[in-house]
Amino acid sequence: MTTSFQRSPEVAKKYFRQFYLLRCLIGTVLLIIAFSLDYYFEIWQPIQYIAGGLLILHILYCLLKPYFRYHFTYYRIKENMIEVKRNYWFRKHQILKIERLQYLHWENGPLLRRHQLQSLILTTAGHTITLPLLYEEDVHQLEQYCLELLQEGDSDV
Repeated sequence: MTTSFQRSPEVAKKYFRQFYLLRCLIGTVLLIIAFSLDYYFEIWQPIQYIAGGLLILHILYCLLKPYFRYHFTYYRIKENMIEVKRNYWFRKHQILKIERLQYLHWENGPLLRRHQLQSLILTTAGHTITLPLLYEEDVHQLEQYCLELLQEGDSDV
């Protein structure tokens, strides 16, 4: 299908920002509640500093993670192979032969459906590969492509 590595569509950036904003808000509220309880009950003084440090780290994580998830994850579909590359801190390169595919399913939640995106998960006997976020139509085309290749493989045996 494609010979060069591609990344998720532009809409995925917006999705990642919204997802991590919600995650940041929930985590921040929980850490502020813990900070307030410690201040009110005067449990142990260093817990305030630990909670403050965790709050700062959590906010930094939620600000940087969308950038890394979008800009450093690529996929490529080549004849009978699917490749996924993740290149931020550690490099991870996964290759899957479509003939070895045992289970294929897609996931989408309310926020993903709002952006018309889906996550495709491919499972073999040895491992699982999760493709970057794709449009619903692309996921269904890829699903059909994999099923057609699998049906051709069965007819040869």
